[in-house]
Amino acid sequence: MAFLHGVLKDVCTKQTYNVGRENLKRLVDEQIKPKLCQGHGGFSAAIGQVANEIRKYNTVLKSSNVSLTSIINRLIERVAAGISGTIEKIPNENIEQMAERTLIKQAKDIGLLSEKYVEYGNNFEKSMGRFSGKIDDLNKDLRIYIGHVRKNIKYEVKRVETMSNKEKENYVAMMKIVKKLGAIKADIIHQITEKVTALFTTLNEKVTVIHKLLEEVSAKLKAYIEELDRWIQNAAQIIDNAGRQINIVLGELKVEDSDKYPYKISQLAEQIGKDATVLHGNFEAVKKQFEEVFKTLKGEKGTGEQGDEGGVMGKLLGLEEKVTEDVPNGFDKFNTDDDGWGLKSKIESLTTQIGVNVEECVEKLSTALKEAVAVATVDDPADGNYPGLKALQKNALGDIRKVGAWLGSAAGDDDRNGPGAKLERVLNHFHEAKKEWESVSPSNITIQILKGIKEEIGKKATEGDDFNSRLFDLLQGAAYHGIGNIYGEITSIVEEKLEPIKNDLQEFVKQAQDTQNAIETQAGKVSHHLSELCLAVNNPGGHVKTHLETLKNTYFKDLTGGIESAGQSIRKIKHQLSELLGGAVSDALKDAKSFIEEAPKMGQQTIDDLKSHIEPQLEAATKQLTTDSHKHYFSIMKDILTNFAEKVNSELQLLPKQIEDDLAVGFKGYVDKFGKQFVNKVKEISGITAHISSIDPAQYSPLSQTAKILCDAFRGFFDDLEKQTDFTSDFHKVQPIRECLAKLLTALTKSEHFDARFSNNLDELEMNIADFKPTKFDDAKSPLILEALRRSFTPMVRELKKAYVSHYSGRQWYEKELGDYAKICLTITPILHSALKELKEKLESDWKGYKIYNPDVSHRSLHKLFFNDHGYDTGVPDEASNGELNHRADCAPGRILSHLTGGTHKLFVTGHSDADNASTPSNGDDGITLEGVIPNIYDCLKLYFSVCHFTYIEKPTTPCNIYQMLLWLTGLQFNGVYEKLRNHVRDLFLVENEAQPPEKNT
Repeated sequence: MAFLHGVLKDVCTKQTYNVGRENLKRLVDEQIKPKLCQGHGGFSAAIGQVANEIRKYNTVLKSSNVSLTSIINRLIERVAAGISGTIEKIPNENIEQMAERTLIKQAKDIGLLSEKYVEYGNNFEKSMGRFSGKIDDLNKDLRIYIGHVRKNIKYEVKRVETMSNKEKENYVAMMKIVKKLGAIKADIIHQITEKVTALFTTLNEKVTVIHKLLEEVSAKLKAYIEELDRWIQNAAQIIDNAGRQINIVLGELKVEDSDKYPYKISQLAEQIGKDATVLHGNFEAVKKQFEEVFKTLKGEKGTGEQGDEGGVMGKLLGLEEKVTEDVPNGFDKFNTDDDGWGLKSKIESLTTQIGVNVEECVEKLSTALKEAVAVATVDDPADGNYPGLKALQKNALGDIRKVGAWLGSAAGDDDRNGPGAKLERVLNHFHEAKKEWESVSPSNITIQILKGIKEEIGKKATEGDDFNSRLFDLLQGAAYHGIGNIYGEITSIVEEKLEPIKNDLQEFVKQAQDTQNAIETQAGKVSHHLSELCLAVNNPGGHVKTHLETLKNTYFKDLTGGIESAGQSIRKIKHQLSELLGGAVSDALKDAKSFIEEAPKMGQQTIDDLKSHIEPQLEAATKQLTTDSHKHYFSIMKDILTNFAEKVNSELQLLPKQIEDDLAVGFKGYVDKFGKQFVNKVKEISGITAHISSIDPAQYSPLSQTAKILCDAFRGFFDDLEKQTDFTSDFHKVQPIRECLAKLLTALTKSEHFDARFSNNLDELEMNIADFKPTKFDDAKSPLILEALRRSFTPMVRELKKAYVSHYSGRQWYEKELGDYAKICLTITPILHSALKELKEKLESDWKGYKIYNPDVSHRSLHKLFFNDHGYDTGVPDEASNGELNHRADCAPGRILSHLTGGTHKLFVTGHSDADNASTPSNGDDGITLEGVIPNIYDCLKLYFSVCHFTYIEKPTTPCNIYQMLLWLTGLQFNGVYEKLRNHVRDLFLVENEAQPPEKNT
């Protein structure tokens, strides 16, 4: 109940929306708060109402959101209906084939749809304005988003309204223009008739004037042509005479004529040039013969390349390759006498000498090793004492550079296990072996073995494919080198001797060429001066002749070749003037006369032609204008309406889902999950019945059942809360509390009462809740939910802290304390006996019809009469209607009495007082008297105390302080003199009974 109260109170106080706030506040103040301290009964009475109110609260929230969603869906559906009903039917093509009536109806439907869209948008804005309170109840992000959507929809509606009105006005204006085209057509026809008639009348007058002028031009042109013909004849005769005189002068200057002087002078100059050429030809012959010699040596190209083209040098190079090819390609051919090389004896002496050298080397190494073995007498060399190793350093082995270096390094190593010591030990072993070997017969076996080894090594040194291969490479290289030297010497002779001669010859030929050029230059100058003289006379005369011929052939050319080839001839001009007179001028006169006669008919025909042309054009233009107007209007309006529909759909498409999701975030989602997962589950606690531990197992105790229900409820609530989108990132802050709470409730599911483990788990939970501070919510995405949980956990822990946990729960009982436990038991026995005895006797008599709590008749309240004095609900007033005691209706005095007098071990016997119990003692099978467990224990306690006072005190002392007096008085009732002392004290305080004298009363 405390958790319910904390959650719902914080929600109704801090929720950012107004929906359901008052109902939730009344639920907290009127239903939950009054029943906080009424235990199971109060919970059972309130939980049903709590579940109903939370369900109503969530329903109201959902209804509020659904009302917004319905407005949005209505606009989406209406806009979509416009698309499918009107926009998709707008024609895109074949508008020309559609009837005008159909087009007008379609345009009207489009205009109505645009008006509807504007109306739908305005209605949407008005509806959203009416529900502004419900919009304010949404989460902050969604409120902002809806504000943007409303602005965008409002803008789009205004845009559709403005653009559609403008396009509609343009469309109406175009239709008016189309209607005016009919009147314009009639006016155009009238204007054509009037203007064309006036035009032809004016033209007829003008052409008449032109006809008269043409007649005058024709007469004058004829006279001019006759005079031009006479001038042409005279000019042609003058040009012919001048041409004949020029031809006589030019005839005497012809260079090619042998009888003329220019020809003779030219012949002498040519002879001088020819003589120079013959001289130069002799030098060329010498040069050619030397080049033939050089080509013979080095070939046509002068490179000396191998082959016939390389001349003698090329063939010599080929000879080198031929000889190279004849060099043997195997060692066996070098090592025979019949192959032309004759090296066999040379090779045999070479291999013999190599074998002798190898035997000598082996002999030296053998002697060196013998010397070392002979002095290696130390069997355990150390500290550089290596006589054999030092002997090796001084003989033939030490003279080998790498071996000597290694021997020096080993000799300087003093380590017993180093290489020097190891080699010395090996030499020592050889020394010992040598002594054994020399004792073997025959005595010269060592000499024979060594001799055989030397001969075999010497033999093997000059045998084998590898030796033959390397010797063959050496011989073959020598052969190639010798041939190359021969070719090199010949090449040197050619390069050093002949090349300079060739170069000198080139210089000599160049000098001869220069001499020839000088002679030819002088002969050329004679010819040149002669030519210039002829040209000096010939050019002016030729120019005059050329000009006369040009004048005659160009400007006085006759027309025998046709008028096209006459060019710029004056005869062509005369001919053209004649043709103009007989053709164009004559035709113009005829045409002018014909026009004057035919003008009226032509004017009427023109009018008729213009009408037949213009009328179809105007009709086609009218139809085309009508079609284009509809097409433009349909296209623009379709784009406007489609864009509006798409914009509305894009703006509103996700909004219904977002509004629906609003119920799952923030306090709305928090309360929804709290109601479904927690409240609906904890309702089952109201149906938990009483529990008898001696019959029912522990896991079915009221406490365990309640803990299991709460554990499941919290698990489901936390699981759903963790999935809440705006709380997922914050849930880790609640996780420690969730785990502690699950641990606490899980432990209680198998318990009959609150124990020490519960206390420990509760302390851990309280510690985590104390650490669950608002200061840690700064970075939280949903701090209000975290604060609501904190404010609900705190009172819940506060109530759990009130649970009764025995001080001895979880206590370890130790053997040394058993005496104290017995004393504790004996100490509380009189209290239990006195209190329970009073309760039992009153329940059997006066208190049979009383209640635990009785606010109406407080003097019949068991709480007031008994339990309050024994520590239960001490702070609760006598008129309280509930408290921590079980006050269910079935918890009546009879049921309490049954616990005292029922069961296997009865605490008291029904209907017996202590006097009856004392007079009728009887033992049962277990040794306990049948008057009841509590009286029996109490009798044992009195017997124990009596026995304790039988102790003999050697020197009793009179009590001299308060503590000793209290001890004496407490134990007095168990002393043997108690009865006598009591009777004596009673006699001391006797007084007379005034009502019945002489009796006396104490």
